[in-house]
Amino acid sequence: MGARDSLTQRLLSLLFMTTVVCSAVAAYNVGPIPVPWAGHVLAIGGTVLLVLRTFRTPLLPGAGMFLFWGALLATTTVVQSMVHRYAGLMPELATTPYPIFLTLRFFNLLGFIFTAALTAWFIHRFGRQRMIRATTGIGAFFAFFALYVYAAQLLGLPEPPRSRLGTNGGEQAIQFDYAFHRALGSFREPSHLAEWLLVPFVLSFVSSDRQMIVRRLVMGLVLLLTGSLTGILSVLAGFGAALVFSPTNLGARLMTAFKLGVVGVAPYAVFQLLVKSNDSNSVSLFQVILDRVMPLIFGGGLKASNRGYVYEFVDAVPPPFWGHGIGNCNLVFSDYMGVPFITSMQSLYVNTLYAAGYPGLMMLVVAVAIPLVPLYTRPLSGIDPRHILLGLAGYFGWLVVFAVHAEELSVGFAIAYAFVATLLIDRQPVSAASNVPSPVN
Repeated sequence: MGARDSLTQRLLSLLFMTTVVCSAVAAYNVGPIPVPWAGHVLAIGGTVLLVLRTFRTPLLPGAGMFLFWGALLATTTVVQSMVHRYAGLMPELATTPYPIFLTLRFFNLLGFIFTAALTAWFIHRFGRQRMIRATTGIGAFFAFFALYVYAAQLLGLPEPPRSRLGTNGGEQAIQFDYAFHRALGSFREPSHLAEWLLVPFVLSFVSSDRQMIVRRLVMGLVLLLTGSLTGILSVLAGFGAALVFSPTNLGARLMTAFKLGVVGVAPYAVFQLLVKSNDSNSVSLFQVILDRVMPLIFGGGLKASNRGYVYEFVDAVPPPFWGHGIGNCNLVFSDYMGVPFITSMQSLYVNTLYAAGYPGLMMLVVAVAIPLVPLYTRPLSGIDPRHILLGLAGYFGWLVVFAVHAEELSVGFAIAYAFVATLLIDRQPVSAASNVPSPVN
């Protein structure tokens, strides 16, 4: 490899890690630009550099369907915007004009596609184990930062000023009506921090060396301190689905389930100590979760949750067969709600239904299913079973998040998607990771 190629590869690896870092700095702007958007620019630039320098990255299973899905969204949006006057629905607290608002929705979609491509290249070039080390290292760094911010908010210590508007279009909140003070870190909401930690936390179970144990502990602790029902249950559901549906040996899966339970004790114990030290009343995380889960099970399902307004809208305003177009559906929803800011539909599936109609929703389901099919139809020899199990846990976990909280494809899911989609393309056998300590402990 020439010196120029070597320099380019170093630059690409730096772009990958910087993209992940930018996705975590969600509460801050650089001038008028949110830092995560800058991360999308880096991912797009890195992938373009891949093409220009002809560093080949394999076409990921499902990538074609995601591209067709994006094309359908674009076509529907253009046609519907020409036929209907959605611009007149822009609320008074909207931060961008209508054309820019729509453009940014597609920009986020491009960010997902190019981040997945950059992640696949990083795995192909440097190996899955190095990708895990990089991702969990970044996750642990921002978990430590979240602990500092947590302490700073309680003790009156300085923290970086939050320069981005809150999710409701106003100033960011740092106090929330909850049973205990919630970790917020570098995000605008505790639930966003929990969702971002999902993939790094899951991947930290790949080995039991001291460094990875520390990373796992701090990320697990911060995940609990967010108090996010979505974040905590998505981790549990992701691991649960992976343990049930993983094509690996049943005995190994059962042993992994036992070890996961043991590992979860330490973060919970530290959580209880921290929460008690800041509150005169004893707080049980299990009770907090039960108080929120039981009404969902016995009191009307998701309609009884704090997302109930979304499903009331679904009942009251059926989606057009072809949808309103990306972004336009949020304007229709905000107009229905009568709020002065653009409202999230809190679900990728609901958003897709109203953006691209029933054809778009079907295409999305097919796109997320395609990477899973080869794991059940092709031989898995030469693939580390830990990578299969943990990749599926992160993948399924994000599918849960998309059901109840996130309406757009994310950097976290791009990493999980690339990780799973490359398992059979870039087979990296157990022997190649023989220097890695024993699996999940």
